[in-house]
Amino acid sequence: MPHTMRFFKNKNYIKVGDELESMGFSNIYERKINDLVTGWIKKDGSVEEVLVEINDKEVPINKNQLYEFDTKIIILYHTF
Repeated sequence: MPHTMRFFKNKNYIKVGDELESMGFSNIYERKINDLVTGWIKKDGSVEEVLVEINDKEVPINKNQLYEFDTKIIILYHTF
């Protein structure tokens, strides 16, 4: 993984998914966080966290960590 969590945070979840696909990852999922009321502080679709599933546990991605291309990746994003 060439990027830190900070690189993905607050970007649009679709763009983050496209970026991960362009890196070769194929098992990408999205999970909504239905917490927005006005969208002033957090924008609709902004990424909160990117997780990878390792040994049935979801953990944040780490820069310079090696992940298999079929590793399950979960993008958590804010929405109304």
